[in-house]
Amino acid sequence: MKKLYAPLYRRAPARANQILRQLRIILGFAVSENWVTINVAAKPGLIGLAKSGVIWPRDAVKLFVAAADTLGHHSIGTAVTLNEWLGQRENDVLAFRRSRLRQGSLLGVQNKTGAGVRLPIHLVDALTTRLEDESARQAKLHGAVSLFLITCERSGEPWSQDDFRHAFAEIRAALALEHSSFALDYLPAGAEPDDEPIIETRHLLFRHLRHTAIVRLAEAGADIPAIAAVSGHSIKSVHTILEHYCVRTGELAAGAFAKRLAKERGE
Repeated sequence: MKKLYAPLYRRAPARANQILRQLRIILGFAVSENWVTINVAAKPGLIGLAKSGVIWPRDAVKLFVAAADTLGHHSIGTAVTLNEWLGQRENDVLAFRRSRLRQGSLLGVQNKTGAGVRLPIHLVDALTTRLEDESARQAKLHGAVSLFLITCERSGEPWSQDDFRHAFAEIRAALALEHSSFALDYLPAGAEPDDEPIIETRHLLFRHLRHTAIVRLAEAGADIPAIAAVSGHSIKSVHTILEHYCVRTGELAAGAFAKRLAKERGE
């Protein structure tokens, strides 16, 4: 088993672990059917992976949205603009219905967790303006405003996840031609202090906006229950996410120093 696992892990750690887990299931079934006598993958000794995820730098958000608009994918720019604040799952963002807008807030229920959220987007002028412009584009392109907040420019219908991801990758590739990477204000997991903290543009993923929104709220001083009210995560999950990122972000450290300085000045 080690002879199979070791070379796979060197090339692609996550893929190697996935293959061994699948092999364990298959051989477990084979043992139950008496096709083999031993499940040699029952205890594969998988090597744990560093926690994944990255916080989108603010410049990356701004320039990605600009690239989306340039390529005519305004709706994807709108989705990124929204989710950098809202921190929702991709399929939930694509499923936002216009009827869920009530008194300036967006009501939603996450498909995975079942958590209900009330997102006060009317408090953020950039979000309000972006959604108003999105409605105007829908009306101009298709003669009517869609029942959904985010729709494909070509079809006028909600994006399928597959089409959305292909278009997202197209935008990302265009952005990478001008900006191959962005500076981070924290040291990513697995990096050394002497490493330059950057993220390559090709590694930007929409799903990482979920954690980005959570960290930005924490940096602004929101407590964990307040953050959970926005993201829909459990209190425990928010704590885990913040433990992963926030202990290292430069902005959070700067905020802590500012508070200490103010205290020592007697303010």
